[in-house]
Amino acid sequence: MTTKQASFTAEQSAAIKAAAVQFAQSEVFGEEAVKATAAVMGTTPTYTFWGLVSTQFVTDYTAARKCSEDAANKAWQRMARRMKDAYGLEKPKAPSEKAGKVAASRAKKEKALLALVAKHKTEALLNRMAGEAMEQGKAELGDQLRDAAKLAKKQAEAKAKESQKARWEKLLERVREAKKLHDARILEAIEKAIATLVPTKGTK
Repeated sequence: MTTKQASFTAEQSAAIKAAAVQFAQSEVFGEEAVKATAAVMGTTPTYTFWGLVSTQFVTDYTAARKCSEDAANKAWQRMARRMKDAYGLEKPKAPSEKAGKVAASRAKKEKALLALVAKHKTEALLNRMAGEAMEQGKAELGDQLRDAAKLAKKQAEAKAKESQKARWEKLLERVREAKKLHDARILEAIEKAIATLVPTKGTK
């Protein structure tokens, strides 16, 4: 599991705090604290998430142990070594400046596409606008509009699938309710037939 989140859930925060307190009480019997911290980290934590975990651990350890921040940082280093020995977890390298710029550029592009889709709604309109932009020699804008059209198509398809699934499930529910009042054998046959058409989780 790759941990890409930029903040903690309440459960993760509580787990880190409990681990820090347990580690502050006894490092000799700190296996459970190491295990719990590693579980929050996941198998491939990001550089940012590792920093979030270590920062909270140091804060909670300092409070539990009533020690200096420097002593708590050293305790975290010992925790990190034990996570490496037991689970192969290591602090990720900081992202390069180039990688950061690429990620920022990608996020900016995605935001722009979402804004275009939100404003113009339909794939057909966006494709028409893309064609007009190309005719006017605005190739970059045309490409952007075409990408937005593709995104609008994907969103429309996903919405249609969810709508169809909701309709089938509502029909199934009505059949189940009807079974309480009518011939169960006939309605059961209808239910089985409808069930074969309802998308199941994991299917496309």
